[in-house]
Amino acid sequence: MKQRRGAALAPLQALFDQIQIMSPMKTHIIYPAVAPLPALAGRVFNPDDERFCRGAFAPIDCYPWAGNYRPEARAYLAWDDAGLRVLLCANEPTVSGKVTAFGGPVWTDSCLECFLQPFGGEPRYVNIEVNAAGAALIGIGPDREHRGLLAVCPEGMDIQASRHDGGWWAVAYTVPFRWLEEAFGRSLDRSAPIRGNFYSCDESIHPHFGSWSPIEAPKPDFHRPECFGRLILAERTGTEYFDVCDEQGEPTGAVVSRDTAHREGIRHRTAHVWVVRRVDGRWQVLLQKRSENKDSFPGKYDTSSAGHIPAGDGPLESALRELGEELGIHAKPEQLHCAGTFDIRYEKEFHGRLFRDNEFSHVYVYMEPVDADALTLQAEEVSRVDWFDLEQTWSELPTRRDIYCVPTQGMTVLRRYLKDKY
Repeated sequence: MKQRRGAALAPLQALFDQIQIMSPMKTHIIYPAVAPLPALAGRVFNPDDERFCRGAFAPIDCYPWAGNYRPEARAYLAWDDAGLRVLLCANEPTVSGKVTAFGGPVWTDSCLECFLQPFGGEPRYVNIEVNAAGAALIGIGPDREHRGLLAVCPEGMDIQASRHDGGWWAVAYTVPFRWLEEAFGRSLDRSAPIRGNFYSCDESIHPHFGSWSPIEAPKPDFHRPECFGRLILAERTGTEYFDVCDEQGEPTGAVVSRDTAHREGIRHRTAHVWVVRRVDGRWQVLLQKRSENKDSFPGKYDTSSAGHIPAGDGPLESALRELGEELGIHAKPEQLHCAGTFDIRYEKEFHGRLFRDNEFSHVYVYMEPVDADALTLQAEEVSRVDWFDLEQTWSELPTRRDIYCVPTQGMTVLRRYLKDKY
């Protein structure tokens, strides 16, 4: 991208320190590689044909600046002992790749870019920009004006670009961990989050400027480390991560895996949805019976829908997703009514293992008509659902824990909400 004015060095560190505690932020989990990067040189690329691209991707779909040209673009990432495996791709009718020299103005062509800030407390980041011809520009610094540009491509990066015949095109490379450690003079802690962003841009045939993590700036500028998202190197495939939160439920900026959160009792956030209806003047609540395979309270009746809030997500989007996944209810945001919050803290043994829970829970109420017999249940989470009289269930909670695992505090929030509103 064209050079535009960056922040001075002095306030940059203060800004970086400030954003370290701002969360939730855009978050992407990077799992261990299960396939090598595909060989792209001379080939037409399609993500549907590549084993490397079978996992989740980071969508480059934020276009904060004017313009109708907004191609679909993605970042696929994985990691292994050698480094971070990066594949960026975009679906475009035509592309430009006039610049062919390393270190040239590749941002003026069709370009896919990866910016990484690998070390906490370090304002410098690396920007890797590659155009459709496979030419690259790489720099390291705290902002655009104070970065140093590399004269040669780092050993082991192996940048390659696909052939383009209309449709998808891609660039792929490895960011070696050893090179990052040498370039920054620090040892990389793979358990700590990395910050970064991914971009699709062109200043020639199809002017556009897209990013994965949103950017707040009056004009196109990718050199905004304060807008970087969070990248987590997962220990193993399928690992879930949560935002660690304080006593008020505010994310601290740290993350924790699901297993560690429940093994050590680390505070995290959940979203609970109560599905209710009124029959003959009495409130009824839909309760789900938990699957026998659940790691806590298997086979017990619980809140209508509930789940952990993944790192980087907000309570409402998690509530909507859980309601859809567990019960097949695809609600609109305005149909979930915020009822309040409550804490969950307990220690209990399940399946021979100690389970420590420490949650800050957001409560929502769903009051649209629901046919319980027509719901599509998530079998691994829910075995069945049934309507219960709210007040009768409330009276039975203290003595029938053999049937219910409904959180008393959560039902207290629900009852108070219904009393105040209706």
